[in-house]
Amino acid sequence: MEPQPGCSSGTAGEGRRLLILRLANYTKKEDLMKVFRPHGAEHAVVLRKPTGNQAFLTFGNPEQAKKLVGQDFVIHKRKLRIRPADPWHEAKLIAPRPSADPFPGLDLTDKIPLPLDCIAKIASYLQFQDRAALELVSTRWREGTLASYSSIKRLDITDWRWPHGWHGKTVSMSALRWLLRRTAQHITVIMVNDESISRLLQPQILAILVKECPNLLHLDFTALTVRPSAIRNLVEVASKLESITLGKSQPPVEPELAQVFERAKGLKSLELSGTVLGGKAFRHLNPGLSHFKLDRCIGITAEYLIDTIKTLQNLISLELTLLQTLTDDTILTTLCNNRGLQQSLKILKIHALTFAEAQLHPNEMDIQLHMEEGEFVEIDLGPVNPALPIFRVMREIVHLSLTFCGWVTVDTVRVISANLSRITHLNLSGCTNIRGEAALDSLINLEELEVLEINNLYPEVPGYTLGSLKGLKEVHCRSNPLISGEDICRVIRNCPYIGIIDVEGYWSNRTLHDHGHSAAALSQTAQRPRYVLKGRLIGSVE
Repeated sequence: MEPQPGCSSGTAGEGRRLLILRLANYTKKEDLMKVFRPHGAEHAVVLRKPTGNQAFLTFGNPEQAKKLVGQDFVIHKRKLRIRPADPWHEAKLIAPRPSADPFPGLDLTDKIPLPLDCIAKIASYLQFQDRAALELVSTRWREGTLASYSSIKRLDITDWRWPHGWHGKTVSMSALRWLLRRTAQHITVIMVNDESISRLLQPQILAILVKECPNLLHLDFTALTVRPSAIRNLVEVASKLESITLGKSQPPVEPELAQVFERAKGLKSLELSGTVLGGKAFRHLNPGLSHFKLDRCIGITAEYLIDTIKTLQNLISLELTLLQTLTDDTILTTLCNNRGLQQSLKILKIHALTFAEAQLHPNEMDIQLHMEEGEFVEIDLGPVNPALPIFRVMREIVHLSLTFCGWVTVDTVRVISANLSRITHLNLSGCTNIRGEAALDSLINLEELEVLEINNLYPEVPGYTLGSLKGLKEVHCRSNPLISGEDICRVIRNCPYIGIIDVEGYWSNRTLHDHGHSAAALSQTAQRPRYVLKGRLIGSVE
């Protein structure tokens, strides 16, 4: 039998091996080699035994080993006993296992670490909970992961990086604080606009967000109930703000908003939805405001709002929704007389302003229900043609939405068609005082019209005019009984760019497939609709 390496057989290791006794329990072979390598030791083996730990040291030649016999060495406060290894002890010595080199020529002890920018790039593709786990891998991976947060400029509670559970995305106070500690210096946009996701957030989170983000430019707190204390925190960063969107407030926040508006000289966009204020704070608004939206703002005083409209000269977008305090058409007259808005206003949206006493207004929830379910609701006639002067001078409007407004009549549609030649999006849904067989005939003059919404019109309004609007890309005509399958076929056949047809409701109890011209219309059209939403036609027209 051939001798095994490291075992005594013949003269293979005779005289070159020493027995080391009295080792400490935690002494390793690396500790032994550190002490005895300068004396010629080449290899060490440590044996753990109940009676005591011992080790074998192998030297290059017998002379080196012989010199150390009887000398005093101390390791881990233990004075070692050194003597020559006899054949009986060597027989129990386990031969070291040869280590195979899986990568010949590669020194794994001199490996190159992964660059931090690569780690940051990897982390940027992960959700926040996975990034938190990545920070625990090592110090270097933590540095790389923290570097990945510098690219996050927008804090959005609907972001895909938040964890998604059984009940959808959830963002807690602790999770938001965790993210703020890593991204606060880089955040410029904050979006908290989904109530279903922000249900776990406490009211003081608004103050925390504002204090922690010194470089904030845009904020949207629609899903939070705003309190005066939170608004006061906005004063510190107001000079940098470019857009503000607020939701419900409790109690009124008029004085606090006045301080914010006074300092926000660069404010370009303001949206208030359900915020309780009278409007006196609007006197401090930046005259260069470009986007202004008021939605269900209880307590808005018509006088303050009119004075505000007079001072705004660069508005691009104006939205007024369910403002019950506007009981006359003075606001429309003010818009008409503002020469600056005649050149700058591009988007005008007015919803459910009847200019009547508050008790005559249709219920807000009823209007929303009618819009969602497509039911017909008749709006009382308001002032006679108050909007006609506006659309004779506001010739730059490209997006016009007049929904559930009783003062919009056939004459209003004719003035719009004659003067707003650049309009691309027109919404007249719910304006039930647009009546007559020729009510929509004048729309033929709008050659650039791409999107037309005429839901919930008076039941006698036909739809044969739709096929003459050659530039249409979308048409929404829910719950219009006189718009028939023939009218829709004419749209498909004559409008080459049509992409969306919303026909939820009914067309004189006839469907498109019941109409005799449907097959010819579908075969002749050059570019077929990509989507047909909610109606007798469902799916893509093939």
